[in-house]
Amino acid sequence: MTERAEVGVGTLYRRFGSKEALVADVLIDGLAEIESWAEAALHDPDPWAGLSGFLIAFTEAQLARTVMRPPG
Repeated sequence: MTERAEVGVGTLYRRFGSKEALVADVLIDGLAEIESWAEAALHDPDPWAGLSGFLIAFTEAQLARTVMRPPG
């Protein structure tokens, strides 16, 4: 991960303190993003448009993360 971010391990630990803190931060950001899509879907006056918009946003984010992941 540090190679991909082009930072040293020391930088990572100064920022997060531990691997667990890093994972928690990443998960919280991911959940916040999903929550924002869900909120937008709930406020769409057209239920089908809300659901499809949520699913499209979620799928696009997953595809972007998959494409960015190194092979293997």
